[in-house]
Amino acid sequence: MKLRHPEDRRKTHPLFADWRWAFRGRRNTVRRNLDGPEAAVDRYGIKLVSTVLSILLLSGMDATFTLILLRHEVVHEWNPLMRLLIEYDVQTFANMKTALTASALVLLVPCHGSIILGRVPVRSIINWLAVGYCVLVLYEITLMSMFVW
Repeated sequence: MKLRHPEDRRKTHPLFADWRWAFRGRRNTVRRNLDGPEAAVDRYGIKLVSTVLSILLLSGMDATFTLILLRHEVVHEWNPLMRLLIEYDVQTFANMKTALTASALVLLVPCHGSIILGRVPVRSIINWLAVGYCVLVLYEITLMSMFVW
């Protein structure tokens, strides 16, 4: 039996090279102990995925509740950029708010196993972001129950 060299791989067209991994990913753990905590994977655990989806859902709820509270003049938008977007178009406001949250998550999720500033795990930042959105949405629900409903 002839042993194959590691570089002797079947050549595929670049367009179809990674399609079989498109939806299920290839790596969910690091391959070597030498890779360390900064190694990236392309399959994430259910806890991380559910946290990220929760953050996106809570961000959308925050945008909706903010618009309801602004319409009833219960709150005032302090962020000058968001205030400008609300005055321009509420759909643009909602899209931009969701896009900013999603782009932050796109940057944080691949680094979820890393540590920044020498001691802060990125996973903790993602979890605290979810907690912050939960507190914010609960506060907005409380305001709506007191002043709107």
